[in-house]
Amino acid sequence: MLTGEQFMLIRKLTESMGSIFRFFDSDRRITYNALFGVIEKTYYEKRSSR
Repeated sequence: MLTGEQFMLIRKLTESMGSIFRFFDSDRRITYNALFGVIEKTYYEKRSSR
């Protein structure tokens, strides 16, 4: 079972991942090609389970 603090850390992590994926728009994919290669084969799916 997760504590409230652990849950908040997981939430912060998912928000950070979303920010990373938003950072790589089409222009930045070209400019930071090597850095984009790190996440190229992954995807971020924003989904809320309510």
